[in-house]
Amino acid sequence: MCRDPVQAGTSVTLRAVFKDADENLITTSGITVNLFEPGLDPDVDNPTVSGLTASGLGQGVYEINFTAGNTAGAWVDQWTGPILGTVTTVNLSFSVINTGTISPYPDFGLCPNNLVELTLG
Repeated sequence: MCRDPVQAGTSVTLRAVFKDADENLITTSGITVNLFEPGLDPDVDNPTVSGLTASGLGQGVYEINFTAGNTAGAWVDQWTGPILGTVTTVNLSFSVINTGTISPYPDFGLCPNNLVELTLG
């Protein structure tokens, strides 16, 4: 996965794409996201933040907005939602840093899990 790190205490937007077994984008509802700080296991521990509601951006693309916690390290964002009648859960991750600077990445092309919108005029 290729997500940029975020600075502790700043606004964060995370996105996820929902697809069926044939890789077709699907629109669904009732998507929630739980956040787990570094060191917590999403399979056994209670989330640090629970029940964030994802907003739809278009067919199959959803996002959440929140303020990053102050604990540095790899956080887990756990997305749960119905896909064709089956409740599905997936764990993704993002990094929080509390020192240094953040530079744009990638400097050369695109990474998986990035949403690119083009408007042709």
